[in-house]
Amino acid sequence: WCICSILISFLTLAFGRGYSALYAVLVIWSTARFSWFGACLGLGITTLFVSPSVHSPIAELSSEQAVSWIAINAELLGWLSLSTASLYFASLLADRRRVEKNLEARVHSRTRELDQANKELQREIGTRHAAEVGLKKTNKRYRALIETAGIPVIVINDNYLIEHWNGSSEAASGYK
Repeated sequence: WCICSILISFLTLAFGRGYSALYAVLVIWSTARFSWFGACLGLGITTLFVSPSVHSPIAELSSEQAVSWIAINAELLGWLSLSTASLYFASLLADRRRVEKNLEARVHSRTRELDQANKELQREIGTRHAAEVGLKKTNKRYRALIETAGIPVIVINDNYLIEHWNGSSEAASGYK
């Protein structure tokens, strides 16, 4: 940026003020690329290079001369407009960067919370899986105990329907 500014200064000094319009590109570049402070600093430095030649103050002019003053100082007014717009856009970009930074921090925080919740769920799943394995073993032992019992065992539900019975019950009743 500094090299470009120096180059444009030499072009302006060597070939006339027509090249000073290239400073607008530098201002836009500093606004888009640098922080808000950097954009203000770039604008200030560029304004020092651009600083138009001595102009008469508008307060000393009559109303007829004011129109001609505006025409004569169009470059200055254009520069002021560009400066104002670039400061506004630098402020918008600074706000955008701040919002992005806050959003990124919130995303990291939420990701940590979700990772913690995921670990808790994995522990819960592991506990339930262990309980299920234990229940299956207990169920197998229960069935083995009932099947090998020498006495008839009949398991009924709440509606008095037979759910299970062992071999001794089949032998005693004659039904399978």
